[in-house]
Amino acid sequence: MNFRWQSLLIVTTVAASLVACAPNRVQPGTSPENVRVVTVVPGMVYQSNSELARTETVIALAEDAGAKQTQPQALGAAYKHLERAKVGYEYAEEEDEMEPEDELQIEALWYSQKALADAELALAGAKANHDEAKIADLQRSIQALRVELQRLADAQAGLVAEEAQ
Repeated sequence: MNFRWQSLLIVTTVAASLVACAPNRVQPGTSPENVRVVTVVPGMVYQSNSELARTETVIALAEDAGAKQTQPQALGAAYKHLERAKVGYEYAEEEDEMEPEDELQIEALWYSQKALADAELALAGAKANHDEAKIADLQRSIQALRVELQRLADAQAGLVAEEAQ
């Protein structure tokens, strides 16, 4: 194996190890863009724990954003697919050593990615609902200011008319 490929293999191994050791939770206020990490390491065993941990983190962020109330279908789908992924990974690990082309592992991977997509959808929907509520509140405030400005303008016009007489 030449030096270039050895270097690439060492770097990807280190990166995969770091991702696998990442904590399950992130600090509140962390954006999901900073949470999602895609790990593609040819010829190495897929890091199921890190994928599931990322999914659980995004689900927690979605819950914190109010997805239980605003996006219950997407959040429910995320939980359902996460459970199927966990069961699939456990079953695949019990069967034999997990190989990258293992059918059970591929199915579990698909469910974990589907759960992550559902969680991200729930998070985005919850944030959108939150933003829509803020916009509606701002529109009400703007309308109240317009009414008050009109009242003041009318009062000032009335004073000017009285002074002119």
